[in-house]
Amino acid sequence: MKHLYLKKGEKLIPFLETAAKSIWALTMLYLKLAKRVKSPSLLYLDDFEGYLGAELFRRLLRYIREKYNNPQVISTKTDSKSKYTVSQLALWFLNHVRSLNAQEDEEDLTVSKLQKLLYCAQGLYLNRFDCPLFEEELIKTAQGVEIRSIKEEYASYGKKPIHYEDTFSEDIDANTELLLKEVYENYGKYSSWGLAEKLKQFSHAWQETSIGQPISLTLLAWDFDE
Repeated sequence: MKHLYLKKGEKLIPFLETAAKSIWALTMLYLKLAKRVKSPSLLYLDDFEGYLGAELFRRLLRYIREKYNNPQVISTKTDSKSKYTVSQLALWFLNHVRSLNAQEDEEDLTVSKLQKLLYCAQGLYLNRFDCPLFEEELIKTAQGVEIRSIKEEYASYGKKPIHYEDTFSEDIDANTELLLKEVYENYGKYSSWGLAEKLKQFSHAWQETSIGQPISLTLLAWDFDE
């Protein structure tokens, strides 16, 4: 039986017994892929991001996609507590559009478009701050994404625009507000249908999730890698 050692001077140090968790995890993954599976179609990575950190994990995902012809990757992660409720963030977008309407003819948000903007906000926030902006799951649908509490809260509007008339009183910090404004500037210009088409093109997280299933936050963060 062969063993792997690190050599320090004349001393041999057992590799697997002393390696950091990140190195150990990568080594085990390599051995399984190299010896057992030549062309995997599905990989399940359990909390690898916790071992490697966000940046190294995104590099690992990129390597796996290029090396193994873009297999489906399912990843779990122990998430940090989110900063806001999804309802607070929805109100921010509605109030922002109302503010723009006071200056120019901005189209009110539909429930469908609002959910897609929240999807983009979650992805961008995850990428930059390595923690979720809100806790609620993003569920893949045939034409985009569903956030169940938002769908239920604004169900009475159906496909009609949401007319927000209440006083906005949510306390959103300055950095988060800048990120939300960036999201609206980049994606708010699209219709709900146009935004759905755009997500289908650039979002690997959306592409690799089955309809009706929650979208991986790890893959979503990778979609917004700048």
